Amino acid sequence: MHKINIEDKVINITHANKILFPKINLTKMDLINYYIKVADYLLPYVKNRPITIQCFPEGVDQKGFYRQHAFNSLPSWFETVSLKNKYGVYIEHLLCQDKASLIYLANYNMISMLRCLSKIEDSKAPDLFTIGIIPPENTSFNLVCKAAKLLRTQLEIKSYKPHVMTTGGNGLIVISKVKQGDNYITIKDMLFKLVAIIMNEYPTEFSINVRKNKRIQLVYIDIMHNSHAQSVITPFSIIVGKCASIATPLSWEELDHPESILNKCNIKDIFIRLNHLVKDPWIGIEL
Repeated sequence: MHKINIEDKVINITHANKILFPKINLTKMDLINYYIKVADYLLPYVKNRPITIQCFPEGVDQKGFYRQHAFNSLPSWFETVSLKNKYGVYIEHLLCQDKASLIYLANYNMISMLRCLSKIEDSKAPDLFTIGIIPPENTSFNLVCKAAKLLRTQLEIKSYKPHVMTTGGNGLIVISKVKQGDNYITIKDMLFKLVAIIMNEYPTEFSINVRKNKRIQLVYIDIMHNSHAQSVITPFSIIVGKCASIATPLSWEELDHPESILNKCNIKDIFIRLNHLVKDPWIGIEL
C-alpha cells in the first residue's frame, strides 16, 4: 500500500499497479498522478458543486458504476452536502473541494468526474448550461466544429458568452453562464428554438432527435442535460474510453484548425499543451 501526503492529510493508495486502461497500459497510480498534477486546473470548476463520479474498479474494459451519494466510510475531512431530491428526501452528496478529496476519489477508482450545473447555494437554479455535440461514427471532426461555431453565433445573438471544450472521441461541448432570471425550463426552451434554427438551415447535417435511429449519419445536438440533478463532464476530467482522453477547454480559434486538437487532448499529451501551448483558455472565466 502506498501512502500520499496531501494538504496535511494521508491517503492510502491501494492496488497502485492495477491496470485501468489496458490499451495504453495505464495504471491506477498513473491515474492518481494525473489528478495530482491537474488538480489546480480542475478544482475551480467543481468548487461548491455536487459531483457524480464514474468508477471502474477492474479497469475501463470491465463494468463500472456511477456514484453521487456520499460513502459511509468517508474521512472526517471530506466535505459533503445534504440536498433534497425530487421526492423531498434529503441525500448526502459528494463534493470535491480540495486536492486531497480529488485524490481520495481517484483512489476509489474514479476515472471521470461529472459536475452539477448549479452550485450548492441554490441547487435548483443553474448558473451554467451546456450543449453536447455528438457525431456518429466516421463523421469528420470538421462538421462537429461547424456545429459548435453555429451554436456560438446563435448564442451570441442572444447575448450569451459561450465557450467550447472536447469530450473525448470527436465530440465537443458548448457551455455558457446563464443570464439573470434563467431557469432550467426557460433555458431548455431557448435552446430548443435556437437549435431548430440550425437544423432548419442544415437538415442533412444536424439533428436534435434523441433516438439514434431517427438521426442516422446526422450530428446530434444534445440539450437534454439542462435539467435539475443532471451533471456533465468536468473540465480536465479523464473521459472513459480506451485511450484516456481529457475533457479539454479550447479557445474558439482552435476550431479553425480541427486537425490539431484531438491528438493533444489525452493523458499523455495534456501537460505539453498546458505547459507550452495555450495553457487553459478559460482561466479567469467563472465556468
